[in-house]
Formats: sequence, C-alpha cells, structure tokens
Amino acid sequence: MKLYEIDFKEGYRDIILKNHDDDIKYIKMLVNDYTLKEQWPKIEIKVNHKGKKNDGPFFWSTIGALVISEKAKDELEEFWNNDDFELLPIYLEDEIYFIIHVINLQEIEFKIVRNKEDNVIKILNLKELQSKNMNEKGLFRIRLKNGKPYYPIFITEKFVELIKNSILKGFNFRVLWDSSVQEVNEVE
Repeated sequence: MKLYEIDFKEGYRDIILKNHDDDIKYIKMLVNDYTLKEQWPKIEIKVNHKGKKNDGPFFWSTIGALVISEKAKDELEEFWNNDDFELLPIYLEDEIYFIIHVINLQEIEFKIVRNKEDNVIKILNLKELQSKNMNEKGLFRIRLKNGKPYYPIFITEKFVELIKNSILKGFNFRVLWDSSVQEVNEVE
C-alpha cells in the first residue's frame, strides 16, 4: 500500500494566496475537524509560477493542502459526495478552485522517522490502515495521540487511480509512504 501527497508539477502553474496576511488565518482553520462552510470567506488566489492550466495546482500557502479545479469537482462528483470532506471555494480571477477540507479524522498510529539519506518519513501501521479500509477512502487525515488534528491530507492509491483514469491534467503525486519500504531509523 502507498500513500501520497500532492506535489508541484513542472510546466504547470501553481498558486498562492493573493492576500496572504489577511487570508492565512482561514487556511490555518483547515486543521479543524468540523465544517467551515458557514464561516468561509471569499478567498482570492494568484498564480505563483506560470505554466499550463491544471486541475490540481500545487498550493504553496500551506503544506499538505489539496486544491482542485471546478472541472475536477465536476468530473469526480460522485467521489466528493461524501460527508468526510467539504470543498471550499477559492478564486483566481474568473476561475473557481476548491480547497479540500477533510473533516472526518482517523485514529491511526503514526510516527515520523528518518531514512539513511536523512529524509523525514511518515510511517503508519499497515494492518491498521487495512483493517480500517483506508485505501477505499481516497483521502484522509489523522488525529495525533494527543488528540490534536494533524493537517496534511493523505492521498491513497484509490484517489491517484481516479485521477489517472480521468481527463484531468496537471496533478502530481509524490509517494509519502510505501508499506514495502521498511528500512528506517526512528527519530528520538
């Protein structure tokens, strides 16, 4: 089993907040595990690096966020019809994008380790992921042992396959965790 995160894709545009100082407080609210629809303001974004238009632009204003185009919202309508997350609009001139807010957090054992190259790696319990059928969720977030929500969105193979088998363009997924890779040394 593999888990992914969204990553920058060469040749495609990426985005940032247009009014960073004013709007970052709303982006930081995405860590919460309750709906934000009622308090979500009109947030404007701008192109950070020019490139081809894409359906899954990398959002530099916060790590671990997943942003999709209106086309991706419509193309995967059945997937989004789920109480586990909500799509919150953000605006790029005359275009609407959506930042995904995962509300339903999972209680899954989690730790951070370093590999031989000194890269930080997130490790999850494979049996626990399988027993909770996490790959079928497509997207999920977890709650830390101290009860606090952990922000970055974990993307499963199911979601990656949905994108690959669609007409959507410009998504780039980086492997965040691979259950077949076990050679790590825990961080103290």
